[in-house]
Amino acid sequence: MTQSSASLRTNVLAAAVVWILLVGSALISGLETTPSMSVALTTGIVCLAALKVVLVISVFMEVHRSPLWLKALCGVWTAVVFSVIFLLNVN
Repeated sequence: MTQSSASLRTNVLAAAVVWILLVGSALISGLETTPSMSVALTTGIVCLAALKVVLVISVFMEVHRSPLWLKALCGVWTAVVFSVIFLLNVN
């Protein structure tokens, strides 16, 4: 099955917007890192990383088009992984 050119353009545009968001958030977290970061700053950076993971999984891996069980599995995995990372960094 082939995609129409309008659908392909929409997908490319969405991927480009997400890519720009990913680069921007990487730059923000890179500029904000210091050797003695506060808990609030660490939390913000971990949240940015979680957002980046969600964007990559949904847009570039196209999980947003997959069955509900896979969406739920990816959501639970992301929540568990970033909860553990957050708890390890706070303590």
